[in-house]
Amino acid sequence: MPRTRPPYPAEFGRQMVELVRAGRDPTDLAREFEPSVQAIRNWVAMQDEWTAKGATCLYFLADLHAIS
Repeated sequence: MPRTRPPYPAEFGRQMVELVRAGRDPTDLAREFEPSVQAIRNWVAMQDEWTAKGATCLYFLADLHAIS
């Protein structure tokens, strides 16, 4: 049976997005903080999508928590 882990806190995902926006590489963040590179990229893409739709950060955080 595959190992599962609890979802990452929404604040954690928000911080990962902020670090990517500040110039950090998702690969380096994945090594340092343990979420997969793909998870970090998904969080950034989700933030881009919500921003393009004019949503606020609160909506992003709620959705982020649901998919993590």
